[in-house]
Amino acid sequence: MLNLTFDRVGFPMAKAWRAGSFHLWPVTKCQFKQFISETGRFDEPWYQTLLKENPEVPVNQCRPDNYEGLFMTGVFPEEALAFAQWLGEEYDLPTDKEWALFYQEVQKHFLPFRLSPYATAPEALSLGKQLGRFLEKPEDFSFVNNGVVEWVKNHDDFAADKFIGKGSPRDSFFPNVWNPLEDIVKLIDISERVFYFGFRLIKRPKKLESFF
Repeated sequence: MLNLTFDRVGFPMAKAWRAGSFHLWPVTKCQFKQFISETGRFDEPWYQTLLKENPEVPVNQCRPDNYEGLFMTGVFPEEALAFAQWLGEEYDLPTDKEWALFYQEVQKHFLPFRLSPYATAPEALSLGKQLGRFLEKPEDFSFVNNGVVEWVKNHDDFAADKFIGKGSPRDSFFPNVWNPLEDIVKLIDISERVFYFGFRLIKRPKKLESFF
């Protein structure tokens, strides 16, 4: 069983060996909206633009056929990093190698969805209960597979491709043949928003050097 901590808005983070703590799920619209509310960093028209391709799904209405609507997608890496800075200085987009470590970790451990009501945001607690009804495999429950493609930093060739993607969505959300652990996803035009690209963050202890 993975050890859990929580980000500042009460969403769970799972500790991964040799890396740090990762968001258990890709960052949700619920989390990002709290960031917008507190900072005013983005406005409502900006948010509505992102919803056109991946409409918002309320936590209490997520089902096996619509859960991708929970996640904050269509963001640029710089916007994801703005959210990371708001959470704290130790938060960052993971590198592709760190992301792979997390993937391997969740394959080895059972991921609990009975979250403590004392440390968890009500929305996260509700989401955990909802997901536990129809997701069984650890890699599915954490959405490293059958979730969204996630922005990561390129460990091997930073100068050529600063940001790339890891993960493998369901065919019903975006048809693909990617292997989450082995393949990377590169965009032809990184200046265009992509509805199936989301992100999760890593929280690295200050004493732990990044793979990136």
